Amino acid sequence: MNPFHFLAKINAQSIRYVERNFKFHKPLFMHKTVLLLLLSVASVLVNAQNVAYYFDQRDRFWVFEDGEHHQVEHLEVNNIQLGGDYLIYIDPLNQVCRFKNKKKEVLDIIPSERYFARRYFLLDASKSSIDLLFDDKRESITIALDVSYQVGDSILAYIDFDNFLKVYYHGEETEVSGASNAVTEYKVSDNSLAYLTDRDILYFYHNGTNEEIIDNLPARYDVGNNLLVYIDDFGTFMVYDDGYHEELEGYTPQSFKTGDNIMAYVDDQGNFKLYQSETVTELFPAAPKRYEIVDNTLMYIDDRNYLNVYYKGKNTTLLPYPPMQVKTQEGIVAYTDNNGYLHAFYEGKKMKISDLIVEKFDVQNRIIVYTVNNGENKVFFDGEHR
Repeated sequence: MNPFHFLAKINAQSIRYVERNFKFHKPLFMHKTVLLLLLSVASVLVNAQNVAYYFDQRDRFWVFEDGEHHQVEHLEVNNIQLGGDYLIYIDPLNQVCRFKNKKKEVLDIIPSERYFARRYFLLDASKSSIDLLFDDKRESITIALDVSYQVGDSILAYIDFDNFLKVYYHGEETEVSGASNAVTEYKVSDNSLAYLTDRDILYFYHNGTNEEIIDNLPARYDVGNNLLVYIDDFGTFMVYDDGYHEELEGYTPQSFKTGDNIMAYVDDQGNFKLYQSETVTELFPAAPKRYEIVDNTLMYIDDRNYLNVYYKGKNTTLLPYPPMQVKTQEGIVAYTDNNGYLHAFYEGKKMKISDLIVEKFDVQNRIIVYTVNNGENKVFFDGEHR
C-alpha cells in the first residue's frame, strides 16, 4: 500500500477507535498517548495544507508553499485548482501543470478542464480513462469511456462500463452495488458515499463499510463526512451516525447542511440547530440570514445580523453586524469590518490581520492572502505574516 494511503487510513480509522474504545478506559492511558502521538504525526504528513497562490502588480503568478514565495510564471495562467499540498493550473503555453515541492511539472501538453485537484490525490479524466495521481505514482482506475463519477477529498465513486457502482478509497477498489441492485442516484462527501437503487433502497458507504439505511424512498438525503441525514417518507428528519439511527425532528426542516461529522439545520419552527457527536444544540431561536459549513467549521450570520462561528464545540461571535465580506475554510473565518480592515477567526483565536484597508482577500487551505496599497500582496499563515 502507498505510504500516503496507509497514513490516511490510520488517521481516519484510529480517530474512530479512540472515540469508541478509549473514552471510558483510564488504565489504557499509555496506549492512548501512543496512538494520539501517531495520529499527530499522520496528520502533519497527510493533511499539510500549506499551499496558496496570488498575482503581483504585474500579473505574474506566485505560489506560497511551506513559508516560501515562488514566482512560477511571468504571464497569465488559468484554471487554478488547489489540492492539499499542491496546485494545478494551465500555463501560458496551454499546458496542464502541477506545482509541488518547489517544482513545476508538466502533466499534459494539451489543455484540459478534466483534471480535478483534491486534498489527497489528483484526478485525471482528460483521456479515455480515469487516473488518480499520488505524488509520482499514477493509478488507472477504469478504461471505460464517458463514465459517471463523483470525487471527494479521499474518495472516488463511479459507475463502470458494467453498470456497477464502484468506490476507490484508501488505495482499494470496492464494488458496492451490482447488476441486481442498479443505482439510480449517488452522492459523495469528502470521504463517504450515499446512493439509491432501483428498489428505492438508500445505502451508505463509509470507512470501507456498505450499509442499507432504509428500504423506502427518502424525500431527501445528503451525505457528510461519516454521517448521513435524510427525510423519510413520513417527513421525519433522521441522521445515521456511527452505526445508529436517530430521529432529530418529527417534521421536515426548512433547510440543512452537512460537513465533517457536523450538520446544521433550521427546524420546521425556524430554530437554528446543530448536530454533532449524537447531540443536538440550539444555536439561535430564529433562522440565520446565512450559514455555511466547510469541513468542521460552521459560519453563520444570525437573525440579529451578528457574524458567528462554531468550531470544535464552541460558538464565538465575531462581529455585532454583518461583515462587508466573509470567507470560510476549515478552522478559519476571514472577514472585513465596516472600515475595510481584515480580521480572522484562525483555528480557535480571534485576531486582526491587517491595520490597512484591504482591497481584496481570499482563504486558500490554511492561508489568508490579501492585497493592500494598490496591489501589494500579503500572506498570513500559522498565526503570522510570511
